[in-house]
Parts: sequence; C-alpha cells; structure tokens
Amino acid sequence: MLFISTDLLTVNPDGGSPDIRDGQWKTICVRLYEASDSETAGPAQRVWELLSQDIIRDKIITTALSNQTNQEADKDLLNALNAIIISREFYRPASFRTLTDPVHRQPDQLVLPRPVRDLLMRVQQSGIASLSELEVQRLNRQLVEASFPEAIVPTVPSGMSIVHQLSRIYTDTYGPWSYGIFMFGGFCTLFSTIVVVVAASGRMWTDLLSSLGVFQYGDVSVRQRYNRLFQTLSLVGFLAITWFMPENPVFLVILGQTINGAFNTPILMFGIVWLAFHTDRRLRMSPVTAVLLVSSVVVIAGCLAIGVFHQVAH
Repeated sequence: MLFISTDLLTVNPDGGSPDIRDGQWKTICVRLYEASDSETAGPAQRVWELLSQDIIRDKIITTALSNQTNQEADKDLLNALNAIIISREFYRPASFRTLTDPVHRQPDQLVLPRPVRDLLMRVQQSGIASLSELEVQRLNRQLVEASFPEAIVPTVPSGMSIVHQLSRIYTDTYGPWSYGIFMFGGFCTLFSTIVVVVAASGRMWTDLLSSLGVFQYGDVSVRQRYNRLFQTLSLVGFLAITWFMPENPVFLVILGQTINGAFNTPILMFGIVWLAFHTDRRLRMSPVTAVLLVSSVVVIAGCLAIGVFHQVAH
C-alpha cells in the first residue's frame, strides 16, 4: 500500500531539518549521550538502544562533547530517527512510563494528545500489531516529540509553529529561501482579508439598521456615518481579539468555526428555506428540487447536532 506520512522528520538535501528547532540539535545529542550511561529506563535511553550502529553513536557523542553550541543537524542521524519512528519495536511501556502514567509523570512533562493516548490504549489491549503503519508512525513520532519537547517541532503545532508547518509546503520544495516570500504572501493575504471583512461588516450592520427603519437608506451622509462607525468597531474588535485572546491560533479557528456552525449556518439554512417557499410560484423550484433542498437541510442539521453532542460528551 502506497501512502505519504507527515510524521517522519524531514531531511533536507543539505542534511538539515525544519523539524528540529534552531540551535537545539545538540540538545538531542546531549540527552542521548547522557542516556547511554543511564541504567534507568526512559525515552532517551530507548532511542539510544535502537541507534545500534557505531557510526551513529559516535556522531552523537562527538556532537554532545563538542564546544560548539549551534550544531547543524546530521542527515544520517535524522534517517536513523526516522527508522525508529516507523519501527514497531520502539514502544516499550517501561521506557515511556513518565509519559503515559500520571503517577510517574514529571511536573514539567508534556501530556500526550488524546488521539495518541487512544493508540496507546489499543496497544495495551491488543498489541502493536493492531495498529496500521500510519498509526505506528503517528504514535512513535508523538513519543519522540514528547521525549525531546524542547528540540523537535510538534506535528500538532501551536502558536507560530502552525505558520512554520504551513511554510514547509514551499520550503521543503524550493528551499529555505522561499520562507520570506511565503511570509510576505501570508501577510498580504491576511491583511486583505481584514480589509474586506471590515468593509463588509460595516455595510452589513448599516443595511440592517436601515431595514429596521432606524434611518432612510437614501440618506447618503447618514449611511456613510454608520458605515464608518461599524467599520471602526469591527476593526477594533479584531485587534482586541488578536491582542487579548490566547496565543494559540488553533483556538481562534475552532472558536470561529464553532460560532459559524452553531449560529450562522442554522440562520442561513432557515433563510434559504424560507425564501425558497415564499418565492412567487411562477419562479419557485420544482417539487423534486424542494425535496432535495429539505433533505440537504436535514443532513446538515443532523451533522451539526452530532458535532455538538460529541463536543458535550467529551
């Protein structure tokens, strides 16, 4: 079966990797070197055990003992770590007890994401053979990330890591030089989006007040005054959300989609159905189209209800 995995560490032609945080390659090597002399089972020691080739271990020791602090990533070691990520022999309960067992977890230890904990539960119940190849890679990559959280960029990113992950669409193909172009294009896209949304929001609220009879739409000066007022409020609102909300953009995306699904989508569906059945009969849709429309509304409403139920249940 042919598949593409996003869980393997990216290895650039020059031997570097965008999955390793800047200046943190030596941190990985130091942790592995320290684990090589440890008799206590742990994540770093388990990685060291599987890095059985002498040439790989020699490179780790050389980097760990080097006086240079900003070491570049090594292509051979990256490939060796990828071999561990695809291996079904990597996970051993005793080695990852500090990650999986709340009793042994350190205060500053990362908590594994829920999907990964579900995979671990399946392994405990049915063995590693119950996981597909992609699931094994997902589990192992998360274990490697949790073993070196300060050094490896997470595959479930947060904050600026999301921008970093998106930029890899270009940097992995064209090279690191394309990062600046991506960031400039991203800025232009987001800035133009704010301009369009702010302009549209102001006119939308102005049209609403006009429809409610607050003022006459033909009064250009009053209409422009309301447009400026609501556009200013929209812009200030966006800036306030950006400034005061948590730094995690994923939260804002989920919040926006939740509001859109819980309020905007039902209102939009109601408006479409109401207009469809109150249009002049000479222009109204056929009975077959009406059935398809109502069926679509029922399906969408059912999906929304299921989504809300799962959110509440979890």
